Amino acid sequence: PSRPTSMTFWYEYVPYTSSDAFSAEITIKAEDGTVLATSYTTGSSQSQWTSMTLPLNYTVTDKKAASVHMTFKSSVSSTHNCEVHGFMDFSQDGPYLEIAGETKTGDPHQIKLSATLRIDDVQLNY
Repeated sequence: PSRPTSMTFWYEYVPYTSSDAFSAEITIKAEDGTVLATSYTTGSSQSQWTSMTLPLNYTVTDKKAASVHMTFKSSVSSTHNCEVHGFMDFSQDGPYLEIAGETKTGDPHQIKLSATLRIDDVQLNY
């Protein structure tokens, strides 16, 4: 199969407040930018490495998958936000992964640390 059916990753998470959560999202896109599938979830505090799987349900089936976009947010709170974006490109020059930090100010050098989200062993399942 040429399309992943899910994404699995391991995480540890220490929230900023007891009511906070992290989020994870994966989007599969065609070469023209059409979204073929997406999955979103949130997670709670875990002091030990824990596995999580996001299933992918394809809403567009007549186009080929060209890229995978992953976003992990250490907080879903709107009052403190720190994002890490991952973009995996399967083009002729790929595969490669780009990672970039972002804050409310847009300055990647001023990321506010609050909640701690550690991600490891991100895997696409076929």
